[in-house]
Amino acid sequence: MQTADPIQQLVKLGAEVETDDEGQVTFVRLFGPRYNDQMIDRFAGLSAVAVIDIRDTEITESGAKRLRDLLPDVEIRHR
Repeated sequence: MQTADPIQQLVKLGAEVETDDEGQVTFVRLFGPRYNDQMIDRFAGLSAVAVIDIRDTEITESGAKRLRDLLPDVEIRHR
């Protein structure tokens, strides 16, 4: 259960997290200015998540590209 710690940290920061019937995280929605390019490396543990929505954050196009490179199997929704 490698994603438990990063997920719990994101929930504490106000992220919206959805799970399937088996408890696997399928969707994470981040919002607010606290999520910016400096936070990208903290998302490395989210590789098992299907979708991460960063549309309502301060993450730039460059940060979104870095996140896609870091998590190539995750759908990153950005602007």
